[in-house]
Amino acid sequence: MMEERKAGKVEDWLSPRRNINRGYRQLIVWQDAIEYYALTCQIFRPFPSELRRVAANQIAAVDSIHRNVAEGYCRRTIREYLQYLNIALGSAGESVSGLHAYRRANQISDEQFSASDELVYKLENGLKRLIESLQEKKLDGTWNESFIIRESNTAYITQPSNLPPIQTSILPPLQPSILPPLQPSILPPLQPSNLPTFQSSTLPPIHSSNLPPIHSSNLPPIHSSSL
Repeated sequence: MMEERKAGKVEDWLSPRRNINRGYRQLIVWQDAIEYYALTCQIFRPFPSELRRVAANQIAAVDSIHRNVAEGYCRRTIREYLQYLNIALGSAGESVSGLHAYRRANQISDEQFSASDELVYKLENGLKRLIESLQEKKLDGTWNESFIIRESNTAYITQPSNLPPIQTSILPPLQPSILPPLQPSILPPLQPSNLPTFQSSTLPPIHSSNLPPIHSSNLPPIHSSSL
């Protein structure tokens, strides 16, 4: 696989479906991260059951690299892109620390360590150069947040590719509107109302009733029954 990629051949595991959002597949760092993950699975999958957690941690750290490269690429802003590339670089460092520990514990062979370390070393350097090139674009204001290829591989390594270039939209450009501009309203302005205003009531105020007050009943009080 590595030799085919170095020769400029298209990887057989790449999907033929292409769009702007999948442009990260043309990045060398993403391709190296995929190769590193495949090699890591090959080395750590046969680990005995008592070391399953150790193997799972290493595979997860390596798996995080290509995922963060892709997610950062698909973000619209350079700030987020740099953030995810730095996370990918951190995951690469985490995996290298694991390689040293596993070799020291004789859990992987020298050949397995050397093959992994060589690949991740190339990947780390590629990520660093990519981050540096994006930081320069951020400083000089040349970053374009539209859906285009975010940067070229020449920023950190140059390799030929047989992938067809990603095409821009085939939709025709938007034409200026042919509708006439809005005219100011021809309705006359509102005039003050000619209706008379409400006057306060001319009825006299209500006075207290001239009726005599109600007195207590002159009936005799009701006594308890003598029954």
